[in-house]
Amino acid sequence: MFPILLLSSFLSLGFKLMNEPHRGYISLGSLHAFDYYKELHLHDCRGFFSALVDSIQLNSMVFIATALQSFALGAGHSVEVAHYVRSWPFPTRLARRIKRNAGNESVWRATGPTQGRCLWEMHGVWDWDERRRVAVALREKYFTRHPVSHRPVRCRPFC
Repeated sequence: MFPILLLSSFLSLGFKLMNEPHRGYISLGSLHAFDYYKELHLHDCRGFFSALVDSIQLNSMVFIATALQSFALGAGHSVEVAHYVRSWPFPTRLARRIKRNAGNESVWRATGPTQGRCLWEMHGVWDWDERRRVAVALREKYFTRHPVSHRPVRCRPFC
């Protein structure tokens, strides 16, 4: 019904039913890095408006955490994350590293199904080294193989 109403309007230029699909962690080759040309986006991970405020305050800087860093940040650990600035001829360049989640806030609820633990930590993908205060990858290739059949997994062509 909604698309029909839009199509009948003289002011409608077009509409899109689905945003760009993304593979997430499927077939992620490394927990320590990302593909600069495919994965680095010019936004802050916390949302548009807070990113806009941070961009203004940090001179258009954005941070991109690796998978391992994002697991640790979500689990309530303070992690040093790379911050990038817009540049030319490449879309961005590394400017500095900044400690994020200084308040050690966890996104996992103690009353939730994981009882306050990171899901990927429970699956043995990573762990926190208390002595060195860093996240440690235990199963680097976890997202490249099916957990039961151990066959390689690939993302569909549209991801």
